[in-house]
Amino acid sequence: DNGAGGGTPNNAVQDGTETGIGQVALRLTNAAGTTTYDSASTDAAGNYRLWIPLALSGSSLRVVEDNPAAYRSVGGAPAGSYDRTADAFTFTYTAGSNSANLNFADVAIETLTSGQQRIAAPGEAVFYAHSFTPGSGGSVTFSATSNAGWPQTLLRDTNCNGVVDAGEGVVSAAIVTTAATPVCVIVKVSVPSGAAVGAQNLSTLQALFSYSNASPPLSVTLTNEDLTTVGGGGGSGLSLVKSQDNATPLPGGRITYTITYTNQGSGSITALRINDATPAFTRFVSAACLGPLAAGLTSCSVTASPAAGATGAIEFTLNGALLPSATGQVSFVVDVL
Repeated sequence: DNGAGGGTPNNAVQDGTETGIGQVALRLTNAAGTTTYDSASTDAAGNYRLWIPLALSGSSLRVVEDNPAAYRSVGGAPAGSYDRTADAFTFTYTAGSNSANLNFADVAIETLTSGQQRIAAPGEAVFYAHSFTPGSGGSVTFSATSNAGWPQTLLRDTNCNGVVDAGEGVVSAAIVTTAATPVCVIVKVSVPSGAAVGAQNLSTLQALFSYSNASPPLSVTLTNEDLTTVGGGGGSGLSLVKSQDNATPLPGGRITYTITYTNQGSGSITALRINDATPAFTRFVSAACLGPLAAGLTSCSVTASPAAGATGAIEFTLNGALLPSATGQVSFVVDVL
C-alpha cells in the first residue's frame, strides 16, 4: 500500500499499480487468538482463503496476519473490523456465509543508514552523510542533538552525493517522501578550538517518519549515532563507515559487517586500531582484513576476537602510516540467534 503508480499510500485500498505480496502467513483463530482453526499463505497476487468449520457458527473469529519481517502493517479494509495493533480482523461467523475482501495493507519497512566515526583536530569540522529510505508515502522530520554540546548543523543533501553543494541549506521543516526514494542529510559537527585531545562528542540523528493517510495515524522514529573524537592535530581526519549486507536479518541468518576506513585529512595517520564488538543476539563467526591494503599501511591483522560461537570485542591492528585519501576495509561475520 505504498502509493505506487499514482495510488494513494497507506489508505488500505489497492489502487494505482500497488501489487499484492506473496507468501504472507495468515491464520483463522478464535477471538482470543489462542486456538487456530486454519492457516494459509498468500499467492503471488496477495490472495488467500481460509476455511471455517461449520461448528463455529455464531462464534466471534479473527483473521490474523503474521507480517513478513521486511514489512510493516499500515491498515486494513474494512476499517471497522480491523485492529492494527493485533494486525487482525474480527467478525462473527454465520453458517454457510463467506467473509470476503478482508484486506491487509502492508509497506516495506523504512531504513536509516548506520552511525559513523571520525577523528578531527580542535577547530575542524566533520561531516556525516546519512540516507533515510521510506517504504511508503509520508513525511520525515529530522533532528540532531549533541551530548557534549558541540556546535552542529543539520543540512539537506538534495542530490545524495554526501557533499554540501551550493544551494543545499539547513533542514528546517518536514520533508515529503515517496516510497523507496532516499532522503539524504548531512550532520556537520564543529570541534571546539579548545577541545582536549581524546574528548568525544556523540551526535544523535533522529528521523521521525509519519505515514500519510494512515488511520489511525501512524509514525515511527529511527535514530543513529555519530562519534567524533579529538585527535592530536596535523590535519588528521579518520572516517569509519560501517555497513551490513542484510538489513532485515531473521533468526538463523547471517550478517557480514564491513567497516570502511578513510583518511580524509591532510596528514598521515599512524598507530591505527579499529575496535568493534558482536551486536546483541548474535554470535561471532569470523573476522578479516579485506584487500587491497590501503596506501601507506604495511600490514593489517585481527588482533582480538571471540571464539567462534561466542560474543565479545573485535580489534583490527593496522601498521604503517595511512596516507591522505587512502582507504581500505575490514569485516566480520556473525550469526543471528
